[in-house]
Amino acid sequence: GRAFEYIMAVLVSNVVALMVITAWWQTTEASYSFFLLKDKQASRKWSNLVMGAWNMQLSGEEDRELWRLSLLTQVVGVTEEVLVEEKDSNRTMWGSNMLLFKRI
Repeated sequence: GRAFEYIMAVLVSNVVALMVITAWWQTTEASYSFFLLKDKQASRKWSNLVMGAWNMQLSGEEDRELWRLSLLTQVVGVTEEVLVEEKDSNRTMWGSNMLLFKRI
């Protein structure tokens, strides 16, 4: 009677603990994988601009000026994206909830 109830309580608590730990592990693993992917993609933004800046095929002055303006626009765009990402990552839980509330 009593011993069986004790054994069942121990088994159920162990199963619940295992489920909680597994869920936590999966969440941690998913967030780490997302972090690695985001970090990998962030480095690509700037590498395309750097490779584009070394275009030695432009011979005319007008072509070089247009290319310079194009690169400048791209750098400004990427810089704005980075600033927005930093602002979003620094937002507190309260700020995130307020933004969500305003969107609704």
